[in-house]
Amino acid sequence: MKNPIRILAVIMPVFLFFACNEADIPVVTTTVVTDISTTTAVSGGVIVDDGGGTIIEQGVCWDTIDKPKIDKNIITDTVESLSFTSKISGLFPNTKYYVRAFATNIAGTGYGNSESFTTLGNMPSMGAPVASNIETHSVTLNGTVNPNLLSTTVGFEYGTSTSYGNSIASTQSPVSGDADTSVSAVLSGLTSGTTYHFRVKAENSLGIMYSSDMTFTTLGQVPSAVSESVSGLKINTVTLHGSVNPNYLPTAVTFEWGTSISYGNTFTLSSGSLTGSTSVNVSSDLTGLTAGTTYHFRIKAVNELGATTGDDLIFKTYVVADADNNYYYSVTIGSQIWLLENLKTTHYKDGTSIPLVTDNTAWKNLSTPGYCWYSNNETTYKTTYGALYNWYTVNTGKICPSGWHVPTNGEWVTLTNYLGGESVAGNKLKEAGSIHWGDLNAGTNETDFTGLPGGNRIDDGTFSGIGLSGLWWSASASLATTSYYAILYYNSGNLVRGGNLNVYGLSIRCTKD
Repeated sequence: MKNPIRILAVIMPVFLFFACNEADIPVVTTTVVTDISTTTAVSGGVIVDDGGGTIIEQGVCWDTIDKPKIDKNIITDTVESLSFTSKISGLFPNTKYYVRAFATNIAGTGYGNSESFTTLGNMPSMGAPVASNIETHSVTLNGTVNPNLLSTTVGFEYGTSTSYGNSIASTQSPVSGDADTSVSAVLSGLTSGTTYHFRVKAENSLGIMYSSDMTFTTLGQVPSAVSESVSGLKINTVTLHGSVNPNYLPTAVTFEWGTSISYGNTFTLSSGSLTGSTSVNVSSDLTGLTAGTTYHFRIKAVNELGATTGDDLIFKTYVVADADNNYYYSVTIGSQIWLLENLKTTHYKDGTSIPLVTDNTAWKNLSTPGYCWYSNNETTYKTTYGALYNWYTVNTGKICPSGWHVPTNGEWVTLTNYLGGESVAGNKLKEAGSIHWGDLNAGTNETDFTGLPGGNRIDDGTFSGIGLSGLWWSASASLATTSYYAILYYNSGNLVRGGNLNVYGLSIRCTKD
């Protein structure tokens, strides 16, 4: 009898061969892909026909090329069911995939139809950034970024050129979602008055995106400084004025002054640094100046970006003041020093008042000191022409400031002779131009005496001669009721001397003792 085991070993392969040939490859359909995200999706399949054999394995396979097979990415379903669902994971964002359901029995593997899908997500997108809250050394950078469903790191690049060279993370980084998200960053330590370039940088798993290049300029410039007029000018003091725009940066202000454009002296404002972006009026009081001296001055402003100086301006201190604190300049003509203006005082140098006489009758009856303004109009005539005094006022010897006196007739003669005689001296003393003397004036004022046609008050108390003649007393009497005077005319170049009634009201020009 033959060995039964050996017989079985021969029979079994034959059996299995016929059994395999009796099963077919399963028939499967692939379900539509759903629930697609950036890295996952859901698909599955339906086993239409198991091929007459037991299903050994079922699931889905996928790839980035069409008609994927189980030799790559698969996920199996362990539930023995004719329909199954499979969740695919580990995908790459924004990638097109193909998926097929499969089922395997002893005859082999059957595949369903190929379904394609694209995972969500994209590289970040953004709008043009803007700068806000721009200050001298700081700024806020703002932008919008759409992460496009992927976690996105956001920052700003900045620098003084499109090479940037500096970066800062936004305070909102990282961002996620699929909507525009506002992002911002505050920069500090910037240089004032400087133009910077900046852009947004956004990076997710798909790559890096940059916004367009934009610029901003930090606040601040070199300060502007303007030298302005002086005020309160006296013999030894003056107030200098100027204006400064700090242009957003703390700015120190000084005045430079001296007797030349080398200056040599400075005065720094005690109020410290100026700030802001509007012009600020500043001033400085100088004391201890020298009388009758021409000074130069200018304003200087300094901030961290540099210095600015105003124009050079000049002023000249007065030489002397009268009892009313009217201030006067002087001019040297030959060996004499004369005041440059007619006297305006209403007091003697000892402080005693000089009587003001406005009534015509009272004026013509005077035999004592008195003064008036032309046409009794101080407002119109004081500043330009000074006061009119009768000779009794001159004769007190107290009308001019200390160190000065009303010239004698002999001193008028000295002046006349120095200027070449009566026929030519007048034009050398008269103000040039037609503003006060009229169109017939031939005055050159080469002496700087600046004689003006201030007119006079005659013995009946009326006024005459304004714009036609200028008359000045001397301290010398000619007769009992008359005294010497000098006169200039609008239509003549002469300097004429004569005698006039003491009651007349004439101008006074003082000369130095």
